[in-house]
Amino acid sequence: MTELAVKAYSAFEVKALDSDRRTFSGWATTPSLDRVGDRINPLGARFAKSIPLLHGHNHSAPIGTATFGKPTAKGIPFDAEIPVVGEEYGSLKDRVDTAWGELKFGMVRAVSIGFRALKYAFTDTGVDYE
Repeated sequence: MTELAVKAYSAFEVKALDSDRRTFSGWATTPSLDRVGDRINPLGARFAKSIPLLHGHNHSAPIGTATFGKPTAKGIPFDAEIPVVGEEYGSLKDRVDTAWGELKFGMVRAVSIGFRALKYAFTDTGVDYE
């Protein structure tokens, strides 16, 4: 079976939000069907412990860092930080402040993980990835 590169979306519920440090946590993925009909088995995931945090999948303009916790049957927890940037950094400050504002005011409703599926199966409801 060939590898398949895709994105999975997870409804986002903030577990914790710290405005002073601009940190937040949630679930990177769960075993529930996502909004495009995909399901990822969190116990089958392999990943780097820390990755760049992206805004709208823009790989050329990261907004912070995300760190994953230990996968469980419930999902993969994460902690993320969007740094506070000084005025002298212009467009970088604007980028991270916009992303933080969208999160803080509830405009972000999902997180997405990009991944390369090593094993997958088509089902009646979508695609299951392991």
